[in-house]
Amino acid sequence: MNMDDKKKGVVSRAVKVLTLFTVLILVSTVTDVAASDNHMVYLRVISFDSCKGEPDLPAELCISEYPADVKGYYIVQFIGPVTSEWKEELIQTGCEIHDYIPDNAYIVRMDVETKERVNDLEFVLWIGIYQSAYKISPELSKDLPGRINLTVLLFRPEKREETSSKLAELGGEVLKSSGDVIRLSINASTIDDIAKINDVEWIEAYIQPQIVNDISRWVIQSYVNGSTPVWNHTITGAGQIVGISDSGLDYDCCFFWDAA
Repeated sequence: MNMDDKKKGVVSRAVKVLTLFTVLILVSTVTDVAASDNHMVYLRVISFDSCKGEPDLPAELCISEYPADVKGYYIVQFIGPVTSEWKEELIQTGCEIHDYIPDNAYIVRMDVETKERVNDLEFVLWIGIYQSAYKISPELSKDLPGRINLTVLLFRPEKREETSSKLAELGGEVLKSSGDVIRLSINASTIDDIAKINDVEWIEAYIQPQIVNDISRWVIQSYVNGSTPVWNHTITGAGQIVGISDSGLDYDCCFFWDAA
């Protein structure tokens, strides 16, 4: 091997080492970023980094712990994308799993003793109480005068009657209830009290559905305001019988279920 070949060999090995070192740095950086992202909890009301603990919340809408004899609702965040094995282990531990929360978290119902066991599982990153402050829509004003119409979403449909009774004690009038949803009329000043009911998951203002067929006709045909190219080609559906059944979006539809 001549001198030029030796130099080429040294340069080649140096390039390989530098390339490997660069790859290691990139992998380390990507891993750190991913780990950092996994700490975030994204709620409708607030988002926070779980590694820094719970965010600052109104004192009247948060608690430090549940009574020992109460099964409370907690946010359980995992170390990564949730697997079916992890969820099954939670169930076997005595947990009741509810809705998913990004990133990599679920609302879980359990007692204090079970919470301590779950906290020791190697795939659990963080556990925090699902506070009353998280249940109130940020668009909902508590200062409105008189009565307002609310939609209250429950964790468990079987608690609808019991929760309706508690709402009645607060002066509420149930207008309609089905499954895990209660629609009621109540004074806005009671919103905090509603949020403190254990089985309540979410509270928002009731929005009266409106017919918007005058908009849908051009949205479906062109998505250009007022433009109806299908009708312009005399395709109007005249002489045909069409049946439509639409009850709105069912958030509990099987197509939205979490496969994990």
